[in-house]
Amino acid sequence: MALMIVLITYLISDRIIRNSSKEMLINQVADVMDDIEFEDGKLEIDEEDIFIEKGIYIAVYNSNNQLINGFLPKVVDHTLPIMNQELRKISLSEEWYLYDLSQEIPGYGQLTVRGMTLTTNNAGPIHVNIRVLMILAPLIIVIAIVGGYILTKRAFKPVNQMSKTVEQITSGKDLSKRVNLGEGDDELYRLGRTFDQMFERLEDSFEREKQFTSDVSHELRTPVSVILSQCEYARELENCEETKEALDSIYLQTKRISNLISQLLLLARGDLDENKIQLEWVNLSDLLEVIVEDAKEKAKKKNINVHALIEEGIAIKGDETLLMRFFINLIMNAIHYGKESGHIEIALYRENRGTDKEQFAGYVSDDGIGIAEENMEKIFRRFYQVDPSRTVREEGNLGLGLSMVKWIADVHHGEVWVESELGVGSTFFYRFPVE
Repeated sequence: MALMIVLITYLISDRIIRNSSKEMLINQVADVMDDIEFEDGKLEIDEEDIFIEKGIYIAVYNSNNQLINGFLPKVVDHTLPIMNQELRKISLSEEWYLYDLSQEIPGYGQLTVRGMTLTTNNAGPIHVNIRVLMILAPLIIVIAIVGGYILTKRAFKPVNQMSKTVEQITSGKDLSKRVNLGEGDDELYRLGRTFDQMFERLEDSFEREKQFTSDVSHELRTPVSVILSQCEYARELENCEETKEALDSIYLQTKRISNLISQLLLLARGDLDENKIQLEWVNLSDLLEVIVEDAKEKAKKKNINVHALIEEGIAIKGDETLLMRFFINLIMNAIHYGKESGHIEIALYRENRGTDKEQFAGYVSDDGIGIAEENMEKIFRRFYQVDPSRTVREEGNLGLGLSMVKWIADVHHGEVWVESELGVGSTFFYRFPVE
């Protein structure tokens, strides 16, 4: 772009210079002719007019084309024909403009004033400047690119900082981070301060919600424990059948509430980062086999056949209690939503064995009611129920099971996802890193 500007400037300047040379030649010849006089039988020509001025040569010829005053460049042939008031360009060793002006001088006769000038007359300084500009053009381009890059980077630095902060908050779920652009009064700095204020309000809201959940869970735990213990005591006494049924109902619902509180408290502590997971080597193969044996007993109530494919010797570093809850929740979910006389398949195996991408993976699959496609992204939300009409659930089915599964996978740097077809069944896949 800069080179194009230099080239256009050069061409325009060259045209202006040439037009200026033509006009100066014509005007100088006309001025010399106007100053010539014939008085007292003598032709008077001002010597100063025919002196070389501004690179213009002047010569005066009589009617016989004889030179009577002035001079032209040595390379010029004086026999060149006179062409009145016609500007010509002739080529000798260089290119010249030639202009003749013939006029009748009263009392003397016809005179011709001839003028010559180089076509590049007065172009020297400008051409030098253009050449210098063309030499400097690459340097100017480099300076413009580097300067533009620095200015652009500086101008977009606040945007990059805001984007980085938002990305950190989104990926790390850390609302304590701030943009902190510093002092400034333009639109970007005002936007940055607005973001900080928004993050502060969001952090405060989330902290209050987490603290509320934790506090409520703590406060409910004691009275619920008392109710449970008293129900157990009352059930052991001799009572009428109706009283026992009432106590059994109270006990069942209180146990359900107790389970809900325990899970809420676990999630609340996880959100507040108070429940630091205890990392230790856990033999997943042995752990899952124990859980599967217990699950088979519970599956018998619905005549469900449980089949397990568990590879031996799989161990990871994690929290044994949380990993146990992970598998229990997945398997109990399959039993709860599996069909009568159905099948459940549980698997644990190595992926990419012997490579640097080796992982532990598996699945829990059932042939139950399945999940509609529009609900598959929602089932890991807390308290989400695919069928809202089922308000009374069995013990352990509180709408928190799968949300806990997702949370436990996250804190162990693993992942869990589902593939399902309504009326056919569901398969929950999971994957954990080796370490």
